[in-house]
Amino acid sequence: MLKPTLAEGQRKEKPVSDRRDDVRALHALLTDCGTQNSTIGQLAARIERFNLFEALGITNRELSHSNFLAFLLDPRRNHGLGDAFLTSFLSTVFASTRRGPWSTPVPDVDPRRDTFPEVSVQREYRNIDLLVRDDTRQMAVIIENKIWSGLQDKQLERYYAIVKDTFQYPYTLGVYLTPTGADPTCRHYVAMSYAEVGAILAGVVETTPDIRHTDVGVVIRHYADLLGRHIVNQSDIADLCRSIDREHRKAIDLVIEYRERRRRDVQSELEGLVRKAGSSLTLDESTTKYVFFTPTTWTSPRLQLVQKGRWTKSCLILLFAFVYAGDTLTLTLTVGPGDKEKRDSLIAMARTAGRRDLFNGGHENSGWTNIHQEVLCTASVYEDETVPHILEMIDERWQQFLRDLPDYIAAVDLNKV
Repeated sequence: MLKPTLAEGQRKEKPVSDRRDDVRALHALLTDCGTQNSTIGQLAARIERFNLFEALGITNRELSHSNFLAFLLDPRRNHGLGDAFLTSFLSTVFASTRRGPWSTPVPDVDPRRDTFPEVSVQREYRNIDLLVRDDTRQMAVIIENKIWSGLQDKQLERYYAIVKDTFQYPYTLGVYLTPTGADPTCRHYVAMSYAEVGAILAGVVETTPDIRHTDVGVVIRHYADLLGRHIVNQSDIADLCRSIDREHRKAIDLVIEYRERRRRDVQSELEGLVRKAGSSLTLDESTTKYVFFTPTTWTSPRLQLVQKGRWTKSCLILLFAFVYAGDTLTLTLTVGPGDKEKRDSLIAMARTAGRRDLFNGGHENSGWTNIHQEVLCTASVYEDETVPHILEMIDERWQQFLRDLPDYIAAVDLNKV
């Protein structure tokens, strides 16, 4: 049985008068939460509408956003838009080049006049998120999509050189797509924000009445709404949030303080699990979101294959982690970013180990591949239960992990990495 190393509540008590003020502030917040016409009620009505993309759990997944944008950009797909979105997207991109110094030649595209019947839209061509090509116009547009992750060293420059050298088009340029329209690090790219993508979609749906009430039209509205809720700072939601912050700042600060303290408590307990395993496990980096650790035998220089600054300070390419995301606690084994041949070798070892219970993953996200992933504690339990109870719930699975540890170690042949 796991025992908590830090009991909840063992902290310095506030004076009685301060506690009473805290209780009053929290009661006022709860009262507003139950009032439909309050600012909180208005915000709840705005954000609690069903959203297909939220239900699918792809809110912040770059790959999913890239897949959906590739679907909409491709005139040959069955979305009913033809090349309307593609043309409006390219028109916005090319217009961006006219707002400042730009040395790369671009074609003149007018969405009211031009069509793109011969265009191709590729995903992950030479690791490029999206590549739009038109042989007829001798044009290529590179789209590098970053939701909340950063760029690799010279990433934009490498992709531009690949496309320019491969296709030799006179018109080759890039788009750096981010939530805020961050400036690209390469002069051959223009910045684009997800707010612009949402505006383009809204305009296309408005001018294509045949799809407004179709399944595709509904899905596009859900996607645009998702961008407004989570990816861009939508003005009406921002205004409501500012009003709530002004009205209930003390109570909100108390809630945030409790939430962060709870996360730190859980982090401390998870670090304790790793340390109690003794010399068989080594604790790596730890935050309230990630607690990285590894079998001590994997601290070998053979696995120190990650470029400094790309992942943890240990530079190890293979790490276990307790991951807290979306109020869910997960145990993962991840192959980090690094040399493709080495990564492929490790992933192949996992796939050929014959243990689906140990290696059940394979999903890659921007250079990180989870070769094992399991939920230890769901959102409802994590939020509602005490830290000691959470430890009790994951105890059985943690003990099983320790029993499986020799099999994980045996599956990774360091001499083949």
